[in-house]
Amino acid sequence: MTLTAYFNWLTCSEFHLLTTTL
Repeated sequence: MTLTAYFNWLTCSEFHLLTTTL
Protein backbone atom coordinates (compact mmCIF):
# COMPACT_ATOMS: atom_id res chain seq x y z
CA MET A 1 0.00 0.00 0.00
CA THR A 2 1.44 3.32 -1.05
CA LEU A 3 1.37 6.47 1.04
CA THR A 4 -1.06 8.18 -1.33
CA ALA A 5 -3.42 5.21 -1.25
CA TYR A 6 -3.24 5.19 2.54
CA PHE A 7 -4.16 8.86 2.81
CA ASN A 8 -6.92 8.33 0.24
CA TRP A 9 -8.35 5.47 2.32
CA LEU A 10 -8.03 7.56 5.48
CA THR A 11 -9.98 10.44 3.95
CA CYS A 12 -12.68 8.11 2.63
CA SER A 13 -13.12 6.41 6.01
CA GLU A 14 -13.24 9.75 7.82
CA PHE A 15 -15.82 11.07 5.36
CA HIS A 16 -17.87 7.90 5.85
CA LEU A 17 -17.74 8.36 9.62
CA LEU A 18 -18.87 11.97 9.28
CA THR A 19 -21.81 11.09 7.08
CA THR A 20 -22.93 8.28 9.38
CA THR A 21 -22.66 10.56 12.41
CA LEU A 22 -24.74 13.25 10.74
